Amino acid sequence: MSSARNFNAYNNHATSPCLQSVIPTASLPIEDTKDNKVGWDSVVLDPDEEGASKLVKRLEKYAMHYLNSADLREEEDYPEYYDASEKIMMFHSHSNAVTMTGMKLYPNTLAKYGARINIKGDFFRNLVQKS
Repeated sequence: MSSARNFNAYNNHATSPCLQSVIPTASLPIEDTKDNKVGWDSVVLDPDEEGASKLVKRLEKYAMHYLNSADLREEEDYPEYYDASEKIMMFHSHSNAVTMTGMKLYPNTLAKYGARINIKGDFFRNLVQKS
């Protein structure tokens, strides 16, 4: 599978069956619903509670553990999830509340995708303002 095919798999939302079911289900409490808003309003009354960020951190940690389980030395392809020729493990999962994409790959493989992105610079160039 070539890098172009990996990119196409990403664009086609190649999703791990595991993360496809877990992420959307686990993110239900942070969906934009009236009941959830009322619930989270009561949580944020306690200054010692993290709120929704705690759940998001747990989702991220789960996804990272999932990626960490991939052995990049594996020689067999798992279409849309693992490319043995490029040594890339990728997932994409989304729900109404969260979209998550992750890749596990060797640094030299990452260089094939182009230059580094300046996240900090992009953040400060963002013209979205709170009204």
